[in-house]
Amino acid sequence: MKRTTQTEKKNTIGIVLQIIGGLLVFIALIFWFYDPAFFDIRYSLPYRIAVYMVLSAGLFLFAFHPRVEQPLYGKILLVSGAVVLWVSLLLSGRANAFLFLAYGCVSAAADVVFFLRGQWKMKRDDRYTGKDMPHFSQVVVSLCAFIFVLRQELLIEYAQSEFPFWLPSLIAAGCLCVLSVVCVFLFKKYILRKKYQILIPIFVLVGAFLFVWLLLCTVNFSLDVGDPQKLTAEIVDRRVDSGRRRPATYKLKLCTQEGEEFTLNVAQRVWSELDEGDQITVSLYKGALD
Repeated sequence: MKRTTQTEKKNTIGIVLQIIGGLLVFIALIFWFYDPAFFDIRYSLPYRIAVYMVLSAGLFLFAFHPRVEQPLYGKILLVSGAVVLWVSLLLSGRANAFLFLAYGCVSAAADVVFFLRGQWKMKRDDRYTGKDMPHFSQVVVSLCAFIFVLRQELLIEYAQSEFPFWLPSLIAAGCLCVLSVVCVFLFKKYILRKKYQILIPIFVLVGAFLFVWLLLCTVNFSLDVGDPQKLTAEIVDRRVDSGRRRPATYKLKLCTQEGEEFTLNVAQRVWSELDEGDQITVSLYKGALD
């Protein structure tokens, strides 16, 4: 009984220490990402190289660790993801968005193809173990590529745009959803679980809409080679909008020399470096699709 009690105490102490350690790490990360004193370090080249080394090590670990049991195509995509990371150091923000979008598209397409192939094999052969099915780690990496592109797009402030991004996205999503319903009906005997027959069209509808919208926004941003219109404006107000269920947004209210006022969302680093009364130059790009 004494040994059991001592073991329980050690386990309890270990859990408490882990919770305290997790809280300390969480607090440290908050200071690291939000304290202006660390901005110069976080946006420096040595810091990016160190982060990419850690991410590359993680990708190689998921690719070649024996416990992960990554299929061959997954290993190729994960290694390619590490290469994409290092290539992105040499490219501009526009090229990076297009590069990560292309990688995400290839990865997601491969995941879908091998998932359907695995479902077909599993239906025909009871001995099939699903070793060629997409591994969870590979799917997460594909999603991270799209999240990076989405983050780049959210940093762009659209003043006026004549191109209706939502309309072609909705049309493409509707067409692909109808196509997926037809495919599910034709090949439903190869889909093991009936709930997939309902979930697949729903995922296709939502995923296609978001993907086409993201693709159009990335093309509009990345392939715009025109010269921007330069506006000189004065900062008349700066504020932070935040809430419990949404991230903080950093806003600058500007007034041009012609007296026109407008508000821009900017990165936290830019917001912290500027003050009311500062004169800044705003570049307005037309966009490749406008």
